[in-house]
Order: sequence, then C-alpha cells, then structure tokens
Amino acid sequence: MNLIKSYLFVPANNPRFLKKSLALDGLDYRVLDLEDSISASDIDQAINLVQRHSVQETDWVRMPITGQYQALASRLFDAGLQQVVLPKATGKKQVGEVLRGLHEISEDIRVIILIENALMFVQLEQVLREWNRSIFGIGLGSHDFSATTKIRHAASELLPLRLQISVMARAYGVTPIDIASMNISDEPSYKAEIQSGYDLGYRAKFVLHPFQLRLLNGYSFFTKEEVADAIEVITLFDQKEPAKEVVVKHKGTIYEKPHIEQLNNIKAWGEQFYGTDR
Repeated sequence: MNLIKSYLFVPANNPRFLKKSLALDGLDYRVLDLEDSISASDIDQAINLVQRHSVQETDWVRMPITGQYQALASRLFDAGLQQVVLPKATGKKQVGEVLRGLHEISEDIRVIILIENALMFVQLEQVLREWNRSIFGIGLGSHDFSATTKIRHAASELLPLRLQISVMARAYGVTPIDIASMNISDEPSYKAEIQSGYDLGYRAKFVLHPFQLRLLNGYSFFTKEEVADAIEVITLFDQKEPAKEVVVKHKGTIYEKPHIEQLNNIKAWGEQFYGTDR
C-alpha cells in the first residue's frame, strides 16, 4: 500500500529506459515524456518507438502543446495513450484551446495540468471550474515556474505554492501531484521532501529516477508505535459503537469520528509495511 502514488517520467525516445521502466517494482504510473527530456527533433522517432512499445493502461504521456499538437495527439491516441500531461500552458485561454482540440480526437481524454508560469497559477481556479470533467490532476512544474517567475527554487519558497495547489485540487476534486526533484543522491534531503509533500496533503508525486522511487516506496511514514496506537484507538471506537456520539481518549489525546478514516489508513499501511505480526 503506497501512501504516495508515483508518476515516473521516462524519456520516450530511449528504448532501454522504456523497457527498464516496465520492470520497476512499486511503480504506479509512467509518464512517457515527449517534452523536456528529449529534443524536438527526436519527437517523431520517439512516437514511432512508443507505437511499437508495450503501452500500459496506467501510462500517461507528456506532450508539447505547441505546433501541430492535434496530429501528435492522434498518433499517441492510436497507440493507446489517452492520458495526457499538459506542460507550459499559458493560462485559461490556451488550456481551453488545447482541450477542445483534444476532445475533437477523443472524448475520453484525461489531463494532468502542470503549472509552470504565473498566469497559469492565478487562472487555475477558472480552469478547474470550466474543465473539471477533463482534468484528472494538477501539479507544480517547479523548475519552469521558478525560471519564469524568478522565484528561488528552494523548499521554503516553494512550500506556499505547493500548499495552495494541494488545497485547490482538493476543492475541485482532482488529484494534487507533488513536484519532481532533481536530487538523485541525497537520501535525507529527498526523504524530507517526501514527508513535506505528505504533510501538505499530497498523495501522489512525480519522480525522475529509480533512486527516488525506491525511497518513496520504502519511506516509513509512521513508526510501529504510531501504527499500534492507531489500532488501539480503532478498537476503542469499535467497543463504543453503536453510540451516537463517540469520543475516545487514548494516551492523553481525544479522538472523534472524523479521525477514523485516517486511523484506518495508518493501520492498513502499517500492516503492509511492518506486517501484521509487529
């Protein structure tokens, strides 16, 4: 039970990476990348490779939205890819134009929008109101956002942006997906980023490297003691049902019914991570 779902960017022009990504343990979703990780001259070759590749139902594709994006999308959809990550959209107008164009090809399109400039950020709520039926998720493209806004790319500066995007996504019933990191060697730093995302409400994260996927899947969100406490509190609640108003006291803390869902999540995660015999 992964508390944070993983979205791994895979360069779509690299047959070795495509094949290797299929064998990665614990990977939830691949994002076949036709944008930042490959050059524009390689896109045609990459699409030909994807068309010959084993496309999964869980696959997404990040495609550029400049130029002949409809022709590009048609080829991708024919290959079985109807889940699209949209990068670098410059606000509501362009998102609307692109989504209308994609809907001409397929009404089943699902989209994750990357917020990579200031206008897209301030117009996000308008986009979610108008296109909610097509939008599956939203995420901050932090490096492009920093480059276009001149905001320093650091945890303290990005934190309020990540929080606002998480809250906005929840308000409109779409999935918030946390930032991708360029860190592929500093384990403590990456674990801190995982915890930060969880604390901000994210239950999904973009990843760029197997190192990051391994840390994400192996991250201990709760201690054995916290899991044991959750199980004890759930047991106390069960003993008080079917009382109309249930309040449980445990180790100096009051728990009420709104806490049950989170406690059950901790219990389920703990039983998978630590086993049932702790």
